[in-house]
Amino acid sequence: MQGPVIVTFKGIQKTKSLEDLIYEKTTKHEQICSHMTSCSITVEIANQHQRTESPFRVNIDMTIPPGHELVVKHKSSEGDLHDQLPHVLRDAFNAAVRQLKELVQRQQGGVKTHKTAGISARN
Repeated sequence: MQGPVIVTFKGIQKTKSLEDLIYEKTTKHEQICSHMTSCSITVEIANQHQRTESPFRVNIDMTIPPGHELVVKHKSSEGDLHDQLPHVLRDAFNAAVRQLKELVQRQQGGVKTHKTAGISARN
């Protein structure tokens, strides 16, 4: 990666195990796309009044030249109140990896785009 990985914790105690998990997952991003210029990760806990869903949210924002920005905002679906933060982090990073692989394939011409073929009539 060409820039630093910025990790922000909001309302959550930063632990070595969480940091290790985040940096382990970001190295996978670097293996997929080495020309990424920035990666910002925010891990936060939702407001206390929102108790019908998991309290954890993870946002991942990556910048890839020329002018691409991939954003993943992940939280557990409704009813998953007991999802642990490492599980939510893994789900967010899995979604980010899928988006990153798709972008890299498009940039390398691996994903075909359908061109509209003109119809010509011959008499």
